Parts: sequence; C-alpha cells; structure tokens
Amino acid sequence: MKRNTGMMALAGILALGLSACGGGGGSPATGSSGGNEGTGLTTAGGAVVSTTPVSSATMDKVSMTSFTQTTNAQVETSVTQLVTTGGFGLGGVSPFSLDQTHLGVQTLGVRALGVRALGTLKLSPSSLGSLATDPCTRTAGNTADTDQDGIYADYRATFNCTDTSGGLTSNYKGTGYLHDKNDADPKSGFHFDLDSTGTASGLSSGTNVDLALDLKLLLDVDTNTSGGYRARYVYNYNFSGKGGSGSNTATVDAHALLDMTLESTLDGDGKGGSVSFSGSASTNDSSSGTGSGSTTLAGALTFSGNLHYSRTCGGVNSGSVVYTSGGNTLTYTYNGCKAVSVK
Repeated sequence: MKRNTGMMALAGILALGLSACGGGGGSPATGSSGGNEGTGLTTAGGAVVSTTPVSSATMDKVSMTSFTQTTNAQVETSVTQLVTTGGFGLGGVSPFSLDQTHLGVQTLGVRALGVRALGTLKLSPSSLGSLATDPCTRTAGNTADTDQDGIYADYRATFNCTDTSGGLTSNYKGTGYLHDKNDADPKSGFHFDLDSTGTASGLSSGTNVDLALDLKLLLDVDTNTSGGYRARYVYNYNFSGKGGSGSNTATVDAHALLDMTLESTLDGDGKGGSVSFSGSASTNDSSSGTGSGSTTLAGALTFSGNLHYSRTCGGVNSGSVVYTSGGNTLTYTYNGCKAVSVK
C-alpha cells in the first residue's frame, strides 16, 4: 500500500550543530528524475531548486567523518521509507509536515528557534516545529483524492505565517505543490515541491537576533517494473543569522545541498527490500561567537551504495555506502542488524 500521506524523510544534512528545519503553482517540475547533473530544477510555482554544490572544496577524512555522520543517517532513513512505505513517508525527519487539509506550515516562532545566549552565544534554526497556534493565511488547495491514498490528485497552495511572541517577530511563507500521478491507483508515484523563506528578528531573552532562512526542495517518485519505486530528491537549504547579548556576539552562515536518486527492489517474501542509490552532498557552514572562536565546515562529496532493509530487524542489515571527496573515500559497511563499521 502506498504511504498514507506521502512526503520526503530526507533532510537536515548540516554539521556544526546547525540542524535543518524542516502552495499556487502550475505543472510538475521539469527534470524531476534521472541524473544529478545541471544547475537547477524548476518547481510548479516557478522557483529553481539549485543542484549546484554550495562548495567545491575537497574534504579531508576528518571533515568527511563529521559530515557523513549526519548524511548517512539520512540515507538510512530514505532507504527505510522507500521500502516500508512504498515511497517517502511524511514525518520522520521531514523538514515540514503535510496533513490532510493543508500544508502544515512551520513558523519561525521563538519556541522553535532555539536561540541560546547561555555561556557562549550560538544561533541555530533548531527544529522549527509547528506552533500550538496557527498564525497562517493560506490559499485553499484541491483535496480530491479518488484512490484515498492520502496523495491529492493536484494540490496547490500558498502560505504566509506571521507570529510575534517572546520578543521575536517571525514570518514563514512559500508555495507548495502535491500531485498524484495516477489518482485511480494507490500504488502510483507522486510529485512534491516546496519553495519557502523565513525571517525572525527582535529581542529574545536579552538577545538581539536577526535570522533568515531559504528552503527549497523537490521530490519525484515513480513506480518501477519490479514493483518498487524510484525517486529523485533535491534539497536546497540556506540559513544565516546574527545576534548579540551584551558583549557576546555570534554569526552563522549555513548552506547545504543534497541531490540523490534512489530505486527499490522489494523482497519476494515481503520482509524487506534493497535500495540502490547515488548522489551528491555539499555543505558550506561557518559560525563565530564570543568565547567560542570561529568554525567552518565546507566541501562536497559524492556517494553511492546499495542497502537492504529488513522488517524483522527494523533497520538496515546489509550493504554498503561509499563516500568520495577528491581522492578521499569513506565506506560504511553493514554486517548484521543495524551493525555498521566505518573505514
């Protein structure tokens, strides 16, 4: 059975503690499946989701180890979702949620921003979870769903959310598009894209902050001849901020790109499946703060692999992923249920 409400579970590949947050429109985005080349894909709303790496620098082994700890966790999640839900499940580590009535918008409210001024001042978008109240205006989308799989036949929406609390004024707005490729077949593929921006500024707990977020993503899923699915996912994230509290100051400038293709083959006994994948990931993160100095993680890598998900295990139990940056490689090898070695 196709996912109850389908969306992407792959997101948030930022290092240095900068965790990612996680509709109007026209036709589905172009170039939605295939290779990872090109400079961008166009969403239904006309936005370009960049596929250009945010850094071209080669990572050394130490930087690769740091970066892939987060990236590989997202690869595991994508494999799990593609096998267990017949696509990408909504929720998990998705950067936002999509419910049955509208795009469940996440705002840059003070409770979600995680702005900290204790000790050395640091800034982070943190979880960006939905607020208890809904300070949003939105256009109504078409919720027709003939096959009752939770994927609307042709849903377009826009949202604009403004919230003032705890001294911060925040805004999160954007456009999204959701499309069931065959609304008479609950096992068919689907398309989703999002173009969103957010800002927050003000005085929170004695800290002056000024933050900006730009998040674009595109997910396109099709069935394959083996009864599994193939997917293309592009996630483009930019976050910047500055703040001050007395003599403490901090700045952060974080950019991330993940671009990958995946294809699943289900086991004949229904107890799991294998997913082959390849893609690229890049990061360009810098931060500085009074008392903490400056930190930077920048570079690009490519990756490919084949992992097997076991329902009995409840996780990956075999396969490998190879990450490459310049002449440096790092391999994650699975030998048994959730047992992984890195070298």
